[in-house]
Amino acid sequence: MKNIGIVCEGPTDYIVLREIIDKITGEDNYYRQLQPEPDLTGRYGNEGGLSGYASL
Repeated sequence: MKNIGIVCEGPTDYIVLREIIDKITGEDNYYRQLQPEPDLTGRYGNEGGLSGYASL
């Protein structure tokens, strides 16, 4: 088991990447979603404006 941090565009990317990495490594790994972080309402990103990545 490995500890793996993931930075991605959204929550769906995180789910897909976890499955792909587990399939490649042949083990169940521990994951931490580093970005994006949900706000207090559970939503991701910035509605109607530039996302954090685009403003860099």
